Amino acid sequence: MLCRFLADSQASYNAITSFWAIDPQHAWMAGYTNVINDRGRLLQYDGTRQDGGSKWKSVELFHAPVPWGVDSLYVAAADDIWIGGLDMLTHWNGTTWTNVAPIKDMYFIDLWGSSKSDIWATADDSPYTAKVRKVFHYDGARWTQASVEGGRIWGTSASAVWIVNANVLQRWDGKAWTSSPMPAQANVRKTWGTGPNDIWTVGDGGQILHYDGAKWTQHESGTTHDLKSLWGTGTGDVFAGGTHGTIVRRRAAN
Repeated sequence: MLCRFLADSQASYNAITSFWAIDPQHAWMAGYTNVINDRGRLLQYDGTRQDGGSKWKSVELFHAPVPWGVDSLYVAAADDIWIGGLDMLTHWNGTTWTNVAPIKDMYFIDLWGSSKSDIWATADDSPYTAKVRKVFHYDGARWTQASVEGGRIWGTSASAVWIVNANVLQRWDGKAWTSSPMPAQANVRKTWGTGPNDIWTVGDGGQILHYDGAKWTQHESGTTHDLKSLWGTGTGDVFAGGTHGTIVRRRAAN
């Protein structure tokens, strides 16, 4: 299928790390800026035009500066939001933010959930050269550690969850994990897909890979900036964000 990538930017961001949308009028974007000791950012889109044409507005985090960036994001509802970062796995209940990180000295790099009572989080001991990679699951009451290596996570249902890292694609079928190899050149920062035959990953240097259920292929992104976030409405419409406020969009050719 022919496709093209369109570039855009959010200049106020040093890096865009996560997107999440619950419908076309309600979306969130997380990341970090160059502001020392106050780097974490979360923006909300509600479909209305603000600030001279911008449809995004900043969400106040914790009523205090966030020294580190926001690395991961999951939105179950407007009053049920999770964000992750260094020693931070934090929940918004519509009124307050509460940090419930189940382990210290870890970067919570990715989040995905199928519902309020089925949420996955992955964590590394370093955002750059991770040696310890963990996976945690939330059942609506508590977080527990899973017996699988962490990485970048995505799913389409409670019985179809994927974790991708530089070496392996792992799949959860609701009962057990299975694995298959990744391409040798993969440097994955985020993954997203619509199903087992349509999985996308993005990474450093503008890398974009696609899995069709049988093989991985590389796609041109039109940028050399590192890509750190990924979201789509379907195979024909996929967005990726990264460093220097970069946003690229995949659209099926007319």
